[in-house]
Amino acid sequence: MEKYRIIRDDGIVECPAVSFVATNLRAKRVPWFYMPYTVPEHGKFYHHTLNGVYEIRDAWFYTHSLLQGWGNEKTTDHQILMAIKSLGVVPEFDTHRLTRAQANCVHKTETAQITPPHRDFDKPGCVYIYYVNDSDGDTILFDQDGNVEVKVTPEAGHLLRIDSGQWHCQTTPVRTDRRMVINLNFEQI
Repeated sequence: MEKYRIIRDDGIVECPAVSFVATNLRAKRVPWFYMPYTVPEHGKFYHHTLNGVYEIRDAWFYTHSLLQGWGNEKTTDHQILMAIKSLGVVPEFDTHRLTRAQANCVHKTETAQITPPHRDFDKPGCVYIYYVNDSDGDTILFDQDGNVEVKVTPEAGHLLRIDSGQWHCQTTPVRTDRRMVINLNFEQI
């Protein structure tokens, strides 16, 4: 399995689904919940050069569960997931078990902050990070030695596919108002 792949929307993926997802997540009817980000035991796993650029600390964000009500076509959650599925670039919808789907929103901070590097889960599978909006809050991927492999800047409608065991973190935006992403976790069956 490849470690990561950036799926870019270069006009091929362009469809009403991208606008549908962004519009619905910004709608007042979508319930957002405050979620503190607690530093895990692995919180000191980061590349040493990040110290001079980012403040390593706990972050807080808002989250909205998309897996809730899965299978009920009348819920907004299901409609958003089906909109992402309609993009046709996530084959795991049909070959893996979707174990978690949630939208995350991190607001602008005065100085760039970095969340603790982490892995989403240890079982074989993959994670998709769907970027809802353009933002300067990068996703940073690390190798097993803690070296930065790549920084991905969010672009609306793009997807980042990573292995479930890939170490990664996010930075807070400092130029844009918010960084909105949808995390989809798929487990191999």
